[in-house]
Parts: sequence; C-alpha cells; structure tokens
Amino acid sequence: MEIFLPIIKLLVFIALLAMVVIALLGPLAKGKQATFAVMRRNFVGYFSSPTGYVFICVFMLLSSIAAFWPDNFFNDNLATLSQLNHWFPLIMLVFIPAITMSIWSEERREGTDELLLTIPATDFDIVMGKYLAAVAIFSVSLLLSMVTNFLVLVSLALGDVDVGLFATTYSGYWFIGLAMLSLGMVASFLTSNLTVGFILGALFNAPLAFLMYADRVIPQRWLAQDLSWWSYASRFADFGRGVLSFGSVAFFLLITTFGVYVSMIMIGRRHWVSSSGSSKFGHYLVRTIAMLVIALAGSRFLAGNGILNRLRMDATSGNISSLAGDTKELLSNLDTENGVLIEAFISSDVPQAYVNTRIDLINLLREFEARGGKNVEVRVYDDLEPFTEQATRAEDQYGITARRVTIQSRGGIRQEDLFLGAAFTSGLQRVVIPFFDQGVPVEYELMRSIATVSKGERKRIGVVKTDVPLFGGFNMQAMSQSPKELIVEELEKQYDVEEVDPSQPIQAGVFDALLIVQPSSLTQPQLENVIAVIRDGQPTAIFEDPLPITAAAPGTGEPRRPQGGMFGMGGQQPEPKGDIRKLWDTLGIYMVGEDSPMGSLFNAHVIWQDYNPYGNKISHQQITPEWVFVSPDAPGAQDDSLNIDEDVTSGLSQLLFLFPGGIRNIGARELEFTPLVRAGDRTGTMTPEDLRQNQRDPRMLNFMRSQRFSKKRYVIGARIRGFLKDDLTMSDARSPLLVAQAVPGAEPPQADVAAEAKAASVINSSPEEEREKEIHVIYVADLDVISSDFLRLRAQPDSELNWDFDNVTFVLNVLDSLAGDERLIEIRKRKTRHSTLKLVEMQTEVARDAAMEEISEFDNKFQEAQDAARERLSKNSKQIEEKIEELQRIAMEEGQSQTPEIIAEVQRLGIQQKVAAKKLEAETEILERERDRRLQVIQNDLAMKVRKVQTQYKLYAAFLPLLPPFIVGLLVWNARAKRERATVGTERLK
Repeated sequence: MEIFLPIIKLLVFIALLAMVVIALLGPLAKGKQATFAVMRRNFVGYFSSPTGYVFICVFMLLSSIAAFWPDNFFNDNLATLSQLNHWFPLIMLVFIPAITMSIWSEERREGTDELLLTIPATDFDIVMGKYLAAVAIFSVSLLLSMVTNFLVLVSLALGDVDVGLFATTYSGYWFIGLAMLSLGMVASFLTSNLTVGFILGALFNAPLAFLMYADRVIPQRWLAQDLSWWSYASRFADFGRGVLSFGSVAFFLLITTFGVYVSMIMIGRRHWVSSSGSSKFGHYLVRTIAMLVIALAGSRFLAGNGILNRLRMDATSGNISSLAGDTKELLSNLDTENGVLIEAFISSDVPQAYVNTRIDLINLLREFEARGGKNVEVRVYDDLEPFTEQATRAEDQYGITARRVTIQSRGGIRQEDLFLGAAFTSGLQRVVIPFFDQGVPVEYELMRSIATVSKGERKRIGVVKTDVPLFGGFNMQAMSQSPKELIVEELEKQYDVEEVDPSQPIQAGVFDALLIVQPSSLTQPQLENVIAVIRDGQPTAIFEDPLPITAAAPGTGEPRRPQGGMFGMGGQQPEPKGDIRKLWDTLGIYMVGEDSPMGSLFNAHVIWQDYNPYGNKISHQQITPEWVFVSPDAPGAQDDSLNIDEDVTSGLSQLLFLFPGGIRNIGARELEFTPLVRAGDRTGTMTPEDLRQNQRDPRMLNFMRSQRFSKKRYVIGARIRGFLKDDLTMSDARSPLLVAQAVPGAEPPQADVAAEAKAASVINSSPEEEREKEIHVIYVADLDVISSDFLRLRAQPDSELNWDFDNVTFVLNVLDSLAGDERLIEIRKRKTRHSTLKLVEMQTEVARDAAMEEISEFDNKFQEAQDAARERLSKNSKQIEEKIEELQRIAMEEGQSQTPEIIAEVQRLGIQQKVAAKKLEAETEILERERDRRLQVIQNDLAMKVRKVQTQYKLYAAFLPLLPPFIVGLLVWNARAKRERATVGTERLK
C-alpha cells in the first residue's frame, strides 16, 4: 500500500492536468478553429512518424541516464531528481530543436506555407497553432518521462517519494520547455533546411542554457553571478526545490512571449515591404529589441520585487523548502538599519552524511533571500574547492576553513575536506558559523545568527559556579587545562554568558536566567544565596544528578572531593556540602531516594527503565537500563512522556538521560508543578553504591533490578512555578520532606503534608514577612543531558546507530523558556525529512551486515588463536615453575637453600620464557597481518557488492523507461508500413 499511495497521488495530479487541458482545448476548438486545426495537424503528424518516437526515446534515455546513472545519485541516497535538474537544460538543447526544426521550415520546403497563409486565419492563429502543437508534443514526451521516472523512484524508495517535490520539478521542466520551444520556433521561421533549423534552435537557446557555467569562464565573481541569474538552471532552481514561485514562472512566460512575438514578426515578413516599396525591417528590428528589453527587465523586476517574490508556495510534503511561521514573523519584524549580509561557503560535492544539511542550507538561504527583502542579502558560493580564491577569502575574512571529516563510502572509509559554513554581518556585528553540523537544524542556526547580528543587545545567562566546571579551568588533580563545555559555547552564540560566584549574594534581575548544574555540590552559604535569588523571582534552570557519568563531580549523596593536589594527592579537604533539601523545600519537591548515613547528605537513587530502542544495533552491555530513553514509544508511556502542552518539550521525539534521578512533588506549596519529562512504567530504582560495586557483574545488577521493579512513571524534568507568600523553611524536624523520607521510597501523604505546611505557614509567618515573588524553576534530575558528548553526537551522528534523541534541543529550550526568549524554540524543534532510496539501503545493509558478521567471526577466531598461544606459554612456564618448586622442596628437606639443579632450572625457565615471549610476539604479528589482510578482503568484497547493487539499479532505471515509447514507435511503424503496402500493387511487392 505504501508503494501504491504515491502512484495514486501522481495519477490524481495527471488527471487534474488532463482536466485543465480539456477545459482549455474546448474553447480553443470553438473560438479559434484555425488555431486548433493547425495544432491538431502538426501534433498528429509528429506522432504518425516513427521519427518522432526515436526523438522521444533519445530524450527519455538521456533523461534517465542523467537522473540515475551518476554516482552522486546513490551517494546522495535521495529519492529526487537532483542529478537530472543539473543536466536537463543541456538535454533540452538536443530535444527541443528536434521538435521545432520542422515547425515552419518543413512547410517552406514542401511548399505548403503559401497554402497555410491563404486560409482564413490570421498570422497569430497560425503561429499559436504551430506553437501549441510543439507544446503538446513536448508535454506528451515529458509526461512519459515523468511516469517512468516516478515508477523508478517509487520502487527504489519503497513508496517514500515526495510527490509534491516531484510534481513541482516536472512543472519546472515544462516551463523550461515553453521558453525553449518559443525560441526554437523562431529558428524554424528563418530557414527551410531542417538541419540548419536544428542548429539555429540549439544556438538560440544555448546562451540561457550555458550561463549557469559563467563562473567558469568569467573571473569576476560578481559579474558571473549576475549573468548566471539569467540562466534556465538558475530560474528553475525554485522548482527543483519544490517551490512554485511567481518570479520564476514570470521569467519563463516572458521569454515565451518574446519568442512567440518574434515568430509573429518572422511569419509576417511578406508585409515588411510597404506599397511605396520602402522596407520596414528597421521598424520590426526596433520592436523586437524593445520586446526583448521588456521581457528581461520585467523578469528582473518581478523576481527582485520583495512583495511579488513572496508569492511562492512550497509543494513538498514536509515543507522542507519553506520557512517556519516564526521565522517569517521574525524576518518581517527584523529591526536593523544596516541590513544583514549572509555569505555561505559550501562545497560542490559532499558525502552522503552531509547531503541533507547542504540541501537544507541552500534551500533555506534562497528562502531568506526571497522573503528577507532589502533587509537580508544572501551570497551563496556553493561550488567551493580548497585553495581557491573564495576559499582563501572565507578563511582570511571569516575564519571559515575546510573541515576534514571521516566518512564511509561503498564499504570503505575515507576522509574529505568540506566547506559548509556561513558568515552573518550587520554593521559592526558579526556571527560566524564555521561548519553546519548534521544534527543542528539549519533554519534555527540561520535565524539565530540573523537575530543576533541584527539586535545589538543580547539577553544574559548566568552560570552559577559549582563543582561542575562548565567554563573549564586548570585541573589541579590532573595537572591539565580543561576546556569550556560545549553547552556554554552553544549558549554564547545567542546570549551573553557569565559565570556567577555563589559565595556572594546574587541579585535577582541582573540575569535573564540562571543555570545551576549540581547545586548539591555547593556549600551551605552558597546554597543559601542560590535559594534566596530563586525566592526573589529569578528564573533558574537546575540540573541535579544522583550519579554523574560524563562529569567529574560528586553525585547528590556523595561528599565533595578534595581540591588541589597533584594527581589527587595532598589536596586540602573541601568545605562540606550544604543541605540540598532546603532547596527542595523551597520548590516543594524531593528526589527519589533516602537519607544518607553520612550526615546531612541525601542519597538520591538512580532511575532505570527497561526500554532500549537501539537494542538491535549494539549490544545490551553498552546500553544498560540506566540509559533512560524517554519517548512516547516506551512501554507504558503516554502522550505526557514529553509534555505536548509545554513549549520546552512539545515537538520532541526522544530524550536520553544517563543514570538520572526522579522528582516527586510533595504538594506542600502553592507552586504549580508541571511534569515535562516522564519515564514509562517498566521502571525501578538503584542506589549509586550498588551500581558502582556491581558494575562488572551484570547478572547481579539484573537480579537487583528485578528486586526493585517499581512500575512507577518517574518524573525526570518538571517546571515549578508560582508565588510564595511566606518565608517558611521546611528543613526542621516538622518538615514534611523528612517525614516522607522516614521510610525509604515512601510516598508522602499529600493531604497531611499540605495541612502541616499550611499550619507551619501560619505559625512562622507574619504580615511583615509576607511577600509575593514568583518562583520559576525548571528542575531536571540529570546533568549528563547537558554533556558535551551529546553536542558532539548531535554534530556528527553515528551512521550505524542513527541516534534520534533531542537532548541539546531540550536543554536550549529550557534556557530560552526561562529567559523569555521564545523566538527560536519552535524553529529549533523543526526537522526536515528527505525521501531516501530505501530499497538500495536494504540491499546494502544486508551486504554490510554479512560483512560485519564475518568480521566479528574472524575477530573471535583471532582472539581465540591469540589466547591459545598465551595459554601454551603460560602452561609451559607453569610446568617449569612446578619443577623448580619441587626441587626447592627437596633441597629444603636436605637443608640446602639452592642447588645447581635449581639454578639450572631457573635459568632454563628464564630462557624458555624469553623464547616463548618472542614466539608469541611472532605468532601475534602473523595473526595480526592475517587479520588485517582478511579485513581488507572483507571490506573490498563489501564495496564490490554495494557497487554491484548500484549498477543493477542503474541499468534498470536508465533503460526500462525506454520500453513504452519504443513499443509504441514499433506499432506505429508497423501500421504505417501496412498502409503503404496496401496502396502498392501486388506485382510491385514481389
């Protein structure tokens, strides 16, 4: 059904086109009978001859080869006609003259032109009849090509084809044909020779076809870009991206109007000489030039007019070639005096892993150019190569250099240097994106950069200094400089980010939002300052982790580590931690866990969940249940697993938390507790101590998980918001938190806790102390979610695992929501989806899996052989050691410490161990060489299998579309031959 659905959509599209054609031909047949008669005569005549089918077969063969034969078609792995888009204008230089060369020259050669000119019809009727016939012939050919190419794509993509993009692309081909047919028809009016008509038709269209290569022959970049703007390929670009734009349609229609107008002049040459004998050649020449100027100027005006240029429609299924509504609004409200200049530096060819990013970048830049008007100027250099003039300028002026990336291609691994960067300038403000990584939404990066350079003043984010060094610094234990965390660098692209010292009082309102990572590592005075600023209404993001994995920081229930000292030795004892429960009291929450026997520390438990969406890709030893994947697809999860009503989490598909904790609302405050992230119901808890002690014993861990299977849907992230009207602290003996924690894992009695809190509020508050301060906190029970590892994974996703979690988007959404900068949240969530060649992927995946299985099997054999060699060495050594021990025992019984036999055996043992070690080294070296040779053979076999699969589909895709026109051509030729034989006498056939 998935394959037939896009076919049905295409048939509906063709049916709509047929209805439009019928609706237009009806009035034409009645109101313009002469025009319709000329059109029908030429159309039927073309398809009555086998020659017409030969040209159609050539056209379809060239189109199919251009679309599916280039290696880039399979390298890009996209079910689109991007390769054909590049070659189509050149293919049309062959096919269009084949249609137009006989439009009028054949009439003149056979002498039927005078007959046509004497029928009761105007010159306009004859020219339009001829032109519409050519359009009809071309349309039928294009329709055959569209159907066959679509069937090829549907089969290769297993039905996952963007019908809107495909239809728009062929609409662009049709508009190119309209323009080229009109110019080719002019050539036919100039000569009676078919060959000359063909050559002139190609020459008249050649300038607009070859202007796309202007940069290769014209050294001045600005001039080359201006000239290439007029090329068919440049004006077709919107159609190739799935966009129907008013400017592009207007360009082709104006060229068409010009060609038809010149044909009108050429057919009327008999009227050039007036009754007085004077020639009107100069008059018509001036009119032709004036019409050309009008066509060119009109095209430039319509395409460059900001208002008219916004008349465009994205026909793609996922709107991958249009801007989000928030982006359009931001562009329309762009406040800048100097305008924004965007210069993008992009390699001409990129590996498959970066194809989608390149397409998204170019598509969106063109949309910014179209919709930005005078406020946004875009310059795209999308054919960059290293060591060229533009590459040098990108490095010298903006610091954009080629990035070397490692990619897999045809079963092998290679490295390539890629340009995929952009610079944004507005006055003195500048933002540079050196490289657009794969996992970063391109539209978000573009709009964030534009908003940053166009708005001089940025919002401020304060990062509270804790034992997690987000800003890096010198590590006394490792005696090395630790770099700044990537999340800080990411925030600095949008905000002014400053480090905040919690040892001093923090004034609310100085920062738009605070970021506190592992507040449990703060001392009590520092923690009091943090609590005070939160109570004063400072929006704050808190990330607290019971067991940090990616950061060298103590967990919630662990003491602070010694500071200073080389390699962890000699460091002074740190100040003790503060009581994190006071912060939880303020927020009306607590973390799942129990009181720690170590003083005032609270031992927060780790949450685990029995759900691994990547279980078929890598072993379960690498992904443990403590890797909590939050997704609506998790067992027992519902729509609220990622709260769709909250801007922070709506639109996200999956989050990954490493060894997170759980949050519970004790309901003791007038604060609104809104869960943002919930796990499923196949869950349980583990203490950090149990995880550390049994990390090398998976069976024990599984047993402990089975004993602590709770089936609770733990909250991992929540928004806490509301007004505090008193200064109640709940860290004393009456604290409902402590009451709830008296029994480990117990749920707090909601009604009693609320009543106790209310009573305590009445006792401890006074009118002077009452106040209304809105607390606004987003609390996440995991700090690994902001780890640089996730940003690196987002930048370069694993090609085998294809990670799909939105951790970075989630963290940035949290900070944006708290800072009140919600302009980019929806844009950041937006993802583009491109149709891929799923059938080819399946075939190559089977070959790759077989190769990986063979590699794994060979690795196991290699390891077994190496272990056997080591075992032999160990066995021989053990035998000699046992013999030495026996000799020593006998010597001791005889009252001797050493004997010549013992010394000889020890020496023999040493020699034998050296010989065995060298032998083992030699055997290992031989095994390693054999392993490397075998791995290379496997890799080569995989590459050959992948290429074989691609070649099979190339042949199928290129030559199968030829069958329909070839068969019809044979039938027409056979029917024509029969008719000819029927009119010939029997005696002449012998």
